[in-house]
Amino acid sequence: MAVEATNASTSSLLHTPTWAVAVVFFVMIAISIALEQSIHFLERWLKRHHKKALIDALDKLRSELILVGFISILLTASQRSISNICIPTEVANRMLPCHRTPKSTSNPKGFETSKNGIVRKLFSIDRRLAGSESAVYDHCASKGMVSLISQEGLNQLHRFIFILAAVHVAFSVFTMALGSAKMKRWKAWEKETQTTDYQVAN
Repeated sequence: MAVEATNASTSSLLHTPTWAVAVVFFVMIAISIALEQSIHFLERWLKRHHKKALIDALDKLRSELILVGFISILLTASQRSISNICIPTEVANRMLPCHRTPKSTSNPKGFETSKNGIVRKLFSIDRRLAGSESAVYDHCASKGMVSLISQEGLNQLHRFIFILAAVHVAFSVFTMALGSAKMKRWKAWEKETQTTDYQVAN
């Protein structure tokens, strides 16, 4: 059972059902079209209400999203080449954000035992690409070096870029909403200053 699950999880695109690939692409394309149409709708609404500053902010946000997508594409295309770059171990151990901790040997491969005594692999812990990761490791290990950035590190970098872009978009939208609310308060105050009662009182 465990061997069959492992083989199913590491199967290539040739052994993946066509309907599964079609469903994934359909969802991704639908999300992209919905996002693009929402941006166009927001831009038309801003132009109708003559909000030039918000239009400029939306253009800046769109250009930054394009830049983040281009960086992600470059990382995906050059993932294998970056992993094949080998550096000395002494250089790799410098300027680490966190200190290395010794790996526990009680369960090194990330296996767990179920109630029925069946041993299964924890796929959420070990997400390495079976063939390419070991090939890169052997390539650098044969020279007594380590990879510049491992493929697992590049996958984590992709996730970090996605989270960074999502947080940036949410922060920009929140800032634009606060700016619009503040402008409405200023417009209400300007209308109030134009009344006769306000001019008499001041």
